[in-house]
Amino acid sequence: MPNRNALSKGKGRIRSEQATRKDCDMKLLNLFKAFKNDDSGAVTVDWVVLTAAIVGLGMVVMVSVGGGITGLGDSIVTDLNSRQSGYENQ
Repeated sequence: MPNRNALSKGKGRIRSEQATRKDCDMKLLNLFKAFKNDDSGAVTVDWVVLTAAIVGLGMVVMVSVGGGITGLGDSIVTDLNSRQSGYENQ
């Protein structure tokens, strides 16, 4: 005949393992709920989107104005190359 104390200890251990697993599941569920409700990272996302928009706008402006800047630079180089350098004695 099996020892009743051994059987009861075994059942208690199974119940203890089930309770531990249930506690672990509840902790995990609470962790997910806290993560879902936490919106502290939303500000970071807003700043990233705002910064990307500003960089994109700057690129659009540079593309549209870039041709004029190149032409102006070329005319300045031409003007400076046509002048003589150095000091004149007066």
